This record gives sequence, C-alpha cells and structure tokens, in this order.
Amino acid sequence: AWMEHHQSNGENGDGATALAGDWSDHTDFTTHILRHPKTGVTWVAIHAHTDHGCGGPDINVWGLFRVARDGSLVTVEDRKLDTLYAIDRIIDVDNDGKLELIGKTWLGTETVLTRANGDEVSRLAMKFHGCPC
Repeated sequence: AWMEHHQSNGENGDGATALAGDWSDHTDFTTHILRHPKTGVTWVAIHAHTDHGCGGPDINVWGLFRVARDGSLVTVEDRKLDTLYAIDRIIDVDNDGKLELIGKTWLGTETVLTRANGDEVSRLAMKFHGCPC
C-alpha cells in the first residue's frame, strides 16, 4: 500500500507531494513496558501506526514481547491490528496472566476489548451516520 500511495511521478494522486523514504520513516511508534502485578512477568508492547485518510496507506501493526530472565525479548504476538487503531489500555481483565487490549476503531466510534492474539471479547459501539471522507 505504501508504494501504491507514492507514485513514481512524485505525487500521491491528489496533487500533494509524496513522502519520500520507507514507510517506517513516516510512522509513529508507541512503546509500553509493563510488569504484571500477579505473575511478575515484564512485557514490552510496540504499536507502529500512522494517521491516514481514505485511500491512504494502512500502517497499523503491533508486537508483544515477554522479557526473558536473561533480558532478551521473546515474541508473543507480532501482527497487523485488524480492529484497533488506537490502544488505550493494556490490562489483564480476567487475571489469568495474559494481556488484553482496550482501544478504538479507525473512526473512534467503537471501543473494543480484544485478547492479545486479536480475538474480540467485547465491543461498545456508538451510532455513526456518515462517512469521514
């Protein structure tokens, strides 16, 4: 999607100048370091995302890593976020030692609770009447 968005003519299709470089040069990275209060496990969560309009590149990936005893990172999840575009909280809602995410959908009209693997647990939706474009 990034290469499609940045055509070789130097414009992104609507007359605006295309952004040069790799997608990661224009992406926000949000990092959280958490220690589980019950298990004592330390987690590192990284969310790479970019704000975009309709038709823009959809950069929205998330990684969850467990810190091993030797300080190395063990990958637990490394995936594209399907539903969430903003992560508001990372918590253990059912006290099972596994993390869940609370966040918002692309337009911010729905709050979603998912497991770290992306399985949806619950959703609270507001009515939406229109297109943001």
